[in-house]
Amino acid sequence: MSDTDRRPWADMARGFAIVTVVFFHVAITLDSGGQVDWKVWLLINLFAPIPIALFFFVSGLFSRKVVVGGWSAGLGRRLIGLLYAFVVWSIIEAITRFVLTGLVPRPDVWRYLLDPESTLWFVWALAIFTFGAHLAWTRWPGPTVALTMVASSLSFSGMITVDSFVYENLLRFAPFFLLGLAVPSLEARVAGQRWLVASGGAVAYAALTVLATYAVPSGWAGAVLAAMTWISIPTSIAGCMLVSRMPLLGGIVQWLGRNSLGIYLGHPVAIMLLAAALRSVWTQGGAPLFLPVFALTLPALFASAAFYWLAVRSGVTALYVPPFRARRPRSGRKTDQDTPTGLAPPV
Repeated sequence: MSDTDRRPWADMARGFAIVTVVFFHVAITLDSGGQVDWKVWLLINLFAPIPIALFFFVSGLFSRKVVVGGWSAGLGRRLIGLLYAFVVWSIIEAITRFVLTGLVPRPDVWRYLLDPESTLWFVWALAIFTFGAHLAWTRWPGPTVALTMVASSLSFSGMITVDSFVYENLLRFAPFFLLGLAVPSLEARVAGQRWLVASGGAVAYAALTVLATYAVPSGWAGAVLAAMTWISIPTSIAGCMLVSRMPLLGGIVQWLGRNSLGIYLGHPVAIMLLAAALRSVWTQGGAPLFLPVFALTLPALFASAAFYWLAVRSGVTALYVPPFRARRPRSGRKTDQDTPTGLAPPV
C-alpha cells in the first residue's frame, strides 16, 4: 500500500495498540523481579480491553481481500509469513533468555506450537483467524459471526473457561477480527460523527469502568468487561481519526503503527535486555516500581523499531520473512499486506 493509500487512523490505531502492549509487557517483566506499583496495574486494567480488540479489528479490516480471494490472492503467503516470523522470534527470544539467565530452555515444542503461551501469541492467533475465516466466514458469514459472538460472550462471562490464556483470547477476540472483515463500512460511519462517537464512547467507557468495580462481587464483571471491549472499537476509531490530525503526537504514533510488525516481534527481546541492564545498575528499594515501567517503555518501542529498520535497510529480512520468494497475488496490485518485509503488520 502506498503512502497515499494509507488510512492515518489505522496507523494511529496500530501505534496506540503497540504502545499499550509494550507497556503491559514491561510491567509484567519488571514485576517478575520486583513489585510493580498498584497504580500501574490500575492503568493497565483501565485500558486492557482496548489494544487486543483493536489489533484484531484492524487486522481483519486489511485482511478481507486475502481471506475472500484465498490462495490466488496470497493467503498461503500470508499464513507462511506469519508462522515463519512467529517461529523465528520465538527462537530468538529463547536464546536471549538463555544468555541472560544461563538456564537451558527445555521447551515442549509441539505443545508450544499448539498453545504458544508467550508474548508472541498474537501472530500465531492472527494466522489461525485468517485461515479459519477463509474456511468458515467466506461460506457462512452470518452464522460464523453469530457463533463467535456467542462464544466470546460466554468466555467473557465465565460460562466457558479454558485453562490457557491463548485459547481464552481466541474465543474472546475472534468476533473482532470478523467484524473488521464483515463491516468495512464501520469506519465511514464513524468518520461522519467522529466527535460524537469519541466523546459519547469515552463517557460510556468511563461509566462502565466505574461500574466494573461494583460488578465484581455480583458476578457481572465479565459482562461489563465485554461491553467495554465492544465500545472501545468505534470509540478508538473515532479517537484515532481525531488524534491522527495532530502534527507531532499523531505523526509519532502513526510512525510506530507503520513499524508495528517489527516492534511487536522484537519487543520481548528488547524488554528483557533493557530490564537486565536496569537491574545491573539499579537496585530496587522498598518502594514498588512505578517510574521505571514508563522509563523502559519508550526505549523498548524505539529499540525494536530501530532494529527492524536496520534489518530491512541492511537486507537481513530473513529475521522477519521467509528467505525464499513467495508468489505475488495474481492481481499484481500492492495491498496493505505488502510492507517492506512482505507481511501484513500484525497490528
